[in-house]
Parts: sequence; C-alpha cells; structure tokens
Amino acid sequence: FWYYNNWDFNAAGTIFAQLTGRGVYEEFERRLAVPLQMQDFVRDEHTRYFTGDDSVYPAYPFQLSARDLARFGLLCVRGGRWQDMQLVSRDWMNESTKSYSDAGASGGYGYMWWVAADGKHFPGAEIPDGSYSARGAGGHYILVIPEWDLVVVHRVNTFARGKRVTGSQFGKLLQLILDAKEDR
Repeated sequence: FWYYNNWDFNAAGTIFAQLTGRGVYEEFERRLAVPLQMQDFVRDEHTRYFTGDDSVYPAYPFQLSARDLARFGLLCVRGGRWQDMQLVSRDWMNESTKSYSDAGASGGYGYMWWVAADGKHFPGAEIPDGSYSARGAGGHYILVIPEWDLVVVHRVNTFARGKRVTGSQFGKLLQLILDAKEDR
C-alpha cells in the first residue's frame, strides 16, 4: 500500500545539500524567488530548517504569500517558463507531475506533487486528470490545471490557533470557483 508522510521532501532536501554544497532556501531564492520577482519572500524571515527525533533529515517548510505562491503556480502552468527564461525544464515539469502512485481519494502522487487521476483529487470538485497540486499543513494549496491554463492558490492563517481548511472544504470552494468559470 501507499502512505504519504512528507519524508520525500526532507530526504530530497538533504540529498540536494550534500550534492551541491548549498542550502535549499538559498537556491530557491537565487533560482526561483528572484527570477519570478516574488514580492513578499524574505529568506531570513520566511524560512527555517526543523530537525527532531523523528528523522535525521531536516524539514524545510516555506512561508510564502498568496501572490508569491501564484507566481510559482504560473511558472508551473507555463511548463517551467517565466517570461523569456526556462527556469525549470519542461521535461522535468512533465515527469514530476505524472502520477506514479495510487493515492486513493486524492488521485495519484508524482514526484512530490499530488496528481488528479481517475476523476479524483479533491472531494466535491471536478477537475481534469493530469491537474496537480502542492498541499501544505493546515490547508495551503497551489492547484495547477494545465488543460484550462488555470492556477488556484489557497492560504490559511495557520498562525491563528485552530485555523485549518480540510481537503473537503477546499474541494467545495474549488467547485464554486470552477462553476463560475464560463468556458469550462
């Protein structure tokens, strides 16, 4: 069976640092935040590695604004291209956003992306197979729907105690957004 536990991100970040001698946050800033002209990202304020007894591989969560997440989503829906620069190879975008595992009610899972498969992705929302999303703790989502050239970003004030949005709640909101889309 398949089980998601976020370990893939932590291990990949450690491998990246060992192979390059550079940190994930520094390279994110250099390779993505600066070229994408992210407006709110400040590395020293919005990033922090976490370690603990659960794993020898540090977690590296990001705190990004909705508009900076939207820029990242646009990069993805454009196949890794931003203005006149190919920041991420189109081949990697295609390979990493394919479903390689059956993730049950969430559809499938690629290389660290949740992928719509067999009509499943978010409960209560109808989106094309091959759409994909990144999902953060508490209900943060970047949803990329290449077929419709659409990006949906959802943020939650997870700094306020008890604030969270479930996948089902996001699915209902997403379907309302999609219902408003005229050329669907």
